[in-house]
Amino acid sequence: MEITVSGKEPPGWNAFLASNRGTFHQSTFNVDYLQPLGFEPLYFAAEEGSRRVGQLLAFKTAPLHAASLGTAFEAFLPLGKRMFPTLQEIYGPVAESEGAYEALVSRLAGEARKTGASISIAKPHPLRDYPQAFEKSGFSSRQSATFIIDLSKTEQELWNGVSASARRKVTRAASDGAIARIAAGNDDAEKYFAIVDENRKRNGLRPYSRKSQFGMWAAFKKSGGRLIVAEKGGELLGGIMISTMGGYVNEWSPSISASAMSRKIYAGDLLHWEVIKWGRENGCKHYDLTGVAVRPKDRKEEGIYEFKAKWGGRLAISGEYSLEGGSVLHGLLKKAKAAYRKVGNKGRVTGASAQASAPDALLNRGGP
Repeated sequence: MEITVSGKEPPGWNAFLASNRGTFHQSTFNVDYLQPLGFEPLYFAAEEGSRRVGQLLAFKTAPLHAASLGTAFEAFLPLGKRMFPTLQEIYGPVAESEGAYEALVSRLAGEARKTGASISIAKPHPLRDYPQAFEKSGFSSRQSATFIIDLSKTEQELWNGVSASARRKVTRAASDGAIARIAAGNDDAEKYFAIVDENRKRNGLRPYSRKSQFGMWAAFKKSGGRLIVAEKGGELLGGIMISTMGGYVNEWSPSISASAMSRKIYAGDLLHWEVIKWGRENGCKHYDLTGVAVRPKDRKEEGIYEFKAKWGGRLAISGEYSLEGGSVLHGLLKKAKAAYRKVGNKGRVTGASAQASAPDALLNRGGP
């Protein structure tokens, strides 16, 4: 088996993903989104003879890359990449066999060691996690969890699987005159992104840049994804962006307006049920509700867990892996991070609540 590594897209990249249950995260559509934000793609392709048997898309980045976008620190990203080279990958490898999967993980680790880079996150698909592949290559691990809904069921079976309280809220939202629909264009997107910003401010987080938001939406549309919005009487109440490549639905930046919350219009419940119906009707196989805390530490994390659990999905626990860089500078950075954690950062959003609203750019929870 031969594995090539290149900064240029190998032929047939997305076609291989489509035939092997690959997702948006591993696609060139994600490159279209992230590359203008300074993330550099690195394509790993595994071949046996002339046949592709596996592939992995990683990105070259720097510590705090996503957090620096839209700030004065963004100008220092090129320096950060040189001083603290970092790799990240989400929902890969995509491979036809465990052997190809393991070979790609090994090559990813080898590339990091060769270039002196750390791997800040390697997060395999929750339905295709082979821990032994990462363990053999020296990765550290921690648990990660998400709820995944099986969309192959009938609509009635899916509705029956939803908790009684969620069914009541969906029905209540509809009886209050709220509807869910596919966004029609940039006007809907502008209103939705304003609600996303409102949600982030409510959680003490910096709003995303418009470049990031519209770049994400453009990439989603190219890949077959959608923006689903809820409205009442012409007023937008919230929305969810979904990626759908490979028949696998991931949600990004689910956000509800303060107006909907104050009037107790259950737009969030209406939107999630609409995503379930839309995914099933359009031939998708799974709906990934994109992350919960394995062991909730506070009431906020418990609330996120309870909300995502009520849609009838199964809890999928998998690994999230990292590999420390071997350079002196990476060692100093590690010590600085440890010292920062000891001092603490009072008032910031942590754990699953942070993941749900302030993810890293590569995580499928909203982008930078």
